[in-house]
Amino acid sequence: GGDDDFGDYLDEKSITALGVLQTIGTLILTLESTPDVLLHIEAILMPVIQVTLENKLYDLYNEIFEIIDSCTFAAKSISPTMWQAFELIHATFKAGAELYLEDMLPALDNFVQYGAPHLIQKQEYVEALFSMISDMFSDAKVGGVDRICACKLAEALMLNLRGHIDNYVLRFIEFAMSVLTATDVKIKAYKIHLMELVINAIHYNPILTLQFLEAKDWTNRFFSLWFGSMSTFSRVHDKKLCIVAISALLSLPPDQVP
Repeated sequence: GGDDDFGDYLDEKSITALGVLQTIGTLILTLESTPDVLLHIEAILMPVIQVTLENKLYDLYNEIFEIIDSCTFAAKSISPTMWQAFELIHATFKAGAELYLEDMLPALDNFVQYGAPHLIQKQEYVEALFSMISDMFSDAKVGGVDRICACKLAEALMLNLRGHIDNYVLRFIEFAMSVLTATDVKIKAYKIHLMELVINAIHYNPILTLQFLEAKDWTNRFFSLWFGSMSTFSRVHDKKLCIVAISALLSLPPDQVP
């Protein structure tokens, strides 16, 4: 009966808990300039993060992921305590919380951006991030909107770990092209993000990407799709990405271009 008691306890307390967690999240962001205080707060919060995620207290997930986002963003680096939180997020995702990826994404983005030097040394963390992206593409239940989150996470890896994830980049191209060549993608934002997986790969390593597209016989398919969809790249980010990728292609020696 212990679990039931815990459930009742939570129902009574969770509204209060939510309020407290939201306040803590706000406070953390005001402490940006005091790393020592921040480390202390992280250590105090870690048991709360652990209890929430290990006991699958879904009602509090959003706030917990926000707190992890705030801690990592405020510190602009990842402490050992926060890497523990990363392991918990990964375990939570793997335990059936795929559809919370959108809530996890800001924190995961910080882990990739501010934790890049550590990720380069720690292959199993990169593998963990890759497997989350891979799960989103291999699970038929996951729709286009949720897969956009997976595309964004893949983009973060390609931008922050250039030169260190060649084998994963080829898989990202495969995820995107398998969808783009098999179906007419109706959701505009999803289609753009799929194309941008390949465009990011070109920016990451143009020769590697072109050789792979050519080997799979995808070169013409991809470029006609990309250049035929230019008008749909409306965000500043989309335009910048297209420009850097096209520049990368133009700077290749002619004998390297398939």
